[in-house]
Amino acid sequence: MKKSGPFTLTALAAVLFGAPGILPSTWSPFELAKNMIVSPAHAAGSTVYNMRVDGMTCPFCAATSEKALKAIPGVTSVSTNLKQGVITVCAAPSAGLTSSKMKNMFAKKGFTFRSMSSGKTC
Repeated sequence: MKKSGPFTLTALAAVLFGAPGILPSTWSPFELAKNMIVSPAHAAGSTVYNMRVDGMTCPFCAATSEKALKAIPGVTSVSTNLKQGVITVCAAPSAGLTSSKMKNMFAKKGFTFRSMSSGKTC
């Protein structure tokens, strides 16, 4: 990836998203720019959820999981780090992302939901 001044695009995104090491290393500059757009839900105090999921081994695994999560009302963005087995979700409180709900959803997709942590706003 080309550097722009002293920062790479990935480093810039890590600063903007506040999630170093969670960003997909395979994002192209286009995907990075697309995911940097802030939606109104982000401004409304959505929460970042980091979900540990076992069994995701390929981009297709990530895509099917991301599609299922994006279908939940209130979810504004989803990204997957296959190497770490972590899915990062930005969602409004109305999305109701609970561990039991995620465990059931991922089990239907053939994956094992291990844990979920939530933190700062998106």
